[in-house]
Amino acid sequence: PPDLPAEAMVVRRRVPHLGMTALGFLDISAARQTAQREAGLAATIMTVIGLIAVVIALWRRRLADRLALETALNARLESRVEERTAELRRTQNQLIQASKMTALGQMSAGISHELNQPLAAILNFAENAARFIDSGRPDSARGNFQQIAEQVRRVDRIIRHLRGFARNESEPMEKVDLVAVLQ
Repeated sequence: PPDLPAEAMVVRRRVPHLGMTALGFLDISAARQTAQREAGLAATIMTVIGLIAVVIALWRRRLADRLALETALNARLESRVEERTAELRRTQNQLIQASKMTALGQMSAGISHELNQPLAAILNFAENAARFIDSGRPDSARGNFQQIAEQVRRVDRIIRHLRGFARNESEPMEKVDLVAVLQ
């Protein structure tokens, strides 16, 4: 019939005291439109949520890639720092060794000079003492022997000072005759 809706929901209900079944037609077009609007809204919300999830996943992946790159660069940098530090230590050890050798060379030159003076004097006094003995002047030779003994004591003092320096010992204080030192 023309007064029935184009789309309807049929409702049946039994009427027992009449012995009949009543039929009713409910218009569903408004419910369909509401359902379609709600389904569209739900689809839109789900699409937005999906897009947000994709954006978050891409952002997390980009962040993870950046962190991995930074970790790799940090590891490379640390490796280079360790290499440079080792190289600096080797260079420092070489410089220390060179400095030690320079100091040793200077020290040996000084020691050689300090020991050569009394040794040269001992040699001269010994040669002169031999000449004095050959020429029959034993008193003069005796004076040379005293000078030799004094030079030997001087060498002994130098060696004791060096040994004390090497062992980091301190020598006892003693009185010194400045006039004899100056002479």
